[in-house]
Amino acid sequence: MGKIMSGAIDIAISGSRFSAVAFSAIAGTALFASASAQTSDTFDVTANVVTGCVITANDLDFGDYSAVAALPNDATATIQVNCSLGAVFDVALDAGSNGGDYTGRLMTNGTDDLTYNLYVDPLRLTVWGDDTGATDDVTGVSLGLPINYTVYGRVAAGQNISTGAYTDTVTATITF
Repeated sequence: MGKIMSGAIDIAISGSRFSAVAFSAIAGTALFASASAQTSDTFDVTANVVTGCVITANDLDFGDYSAVAALPNDATATIQVNCSLGAVFDVALDAGSNGGDYTGRLMTNGTDDLTYNLYVDPLRLTVWGDDTGATDDVTGVSLGLPINYTVYGRVAAGQNISTGAYTDTVTATITF
């Protein structure tokens, strides 16, 4: 009787026809079981990139104001815009929360008002507003990097008002 080794299968062949057929069937099954078939398919991976913008406004602090000073009190602040690449945007400032308008925003302390305004240019000629009337807003096209814009503020000289802390809240809005 001979012995055949095939992988982990140890089968003795006794010379009978039945045993050889059984070995053939077992060996064939083992060979076909180790072979594998494959099929494949594809699928799409997609994303829809939308335009997005973020706006960050820093406080504007005029510091100390003297009603008897001969010159206006000027100060600046920064508004940062960060939009997706190629986004077209407008940055508008409202007239403030104290009932002022674009001809004169108001900081208040109780019932007293301190008139000021915000401008798009360092000469303080063009009021930064919402692009209505005599105001302008800031328009840009994003390069995909943060952009800083300077807000130029001015409190006019010679306002006869009570001492104290005056405040207003201005909203900066980006439309894209």
